[in-house]
Amino acid sequence: MRIVKEGDKGQAICEDCRKMVNLTYMLRDTPYGDEDQEIGLIKELLVGVCDECGEVIVTPPQSTPKIRDALTAHRKPVELRLPRHLIDILNLAATKLEAENPSAMTSFLLRYFLHFYFEHREKRKELKKLLSHELLKDAPASSRLSLKLGKRIYGEMTFLLKEMDLSQSELVKALIVKVHEEILSEKSEEFEKLKSISIAY
Repeated sequence: MRIVKEGDKGQAICEDCRKMVNLTYMLRDTPYGDEDQEIGLIKELLVGVCDECGEVIVTPPQSTPKIRDALTAHRKPVELRLPRHLIDILNLAATKLEAENPSAMTSFLLRYFLHFYFEHREKRKELKKLLSHELLKDAPASSRLSLKLGKRIYGEMTFLLKEMDLSQSELVKALIVKVHEEILSEKSEEFEKLKSISIAY
C-alpha cells in the first residue's frame, strides 16, 4: 500500500471538472453517512482535493480505518428484558476472563458469539437447542439489558433473527447460555482465546 503524506500531489478524474486533474492530499473535515443521509463529519480526514475546483475526489486507503471508526460509532440500540441471573452470567464471565472493563466485555462476549453463529452456518442449529437449557426455565424477565451494536453486527443479528425465526430476546438468551458453557463450565475451547482478547481489550 502506498502511504501518502499531507501535501503530496497526484492525479485523478474529477467528476465535477469532467477530466483528469492534478490533486493535492490535505486534511479536510469530511461529511459521511449512509445512502439516505449524512450523519456527521470526520474531522481532519486525509483526502485528495482537486486543484481546480477544490472538491474531494480521492480517499487514500490509509484513511479507510478512520472512516470505518466513524461509521461504527453510530450504533443501533437494543433494549431487552431478561432474567437477572442471565445478566449475572455475563458479569461472572467478564470477571473470570479478568477483563479490565467488565461492562464492555459483557457486550463484547455477546457480539463475539453472535458473529460466531453468523460465520458458522453449520453451528446455527445449536441456538434453538440452547433455548431449552435449564437456565432458561421458569425465570421472570425482571432486569434490563442495553446493547449498542455497530451497523455490521446489527445486520448480522437481523440476519440470524430471520434465518432462525427467533426474537431478539430469544437470540440473546441463547448467546448467554453459550457464554455460560464456554466461559463458566470449565469445558471451553474458546476460553484461552477469549482470555487473551479480554486482557488486551
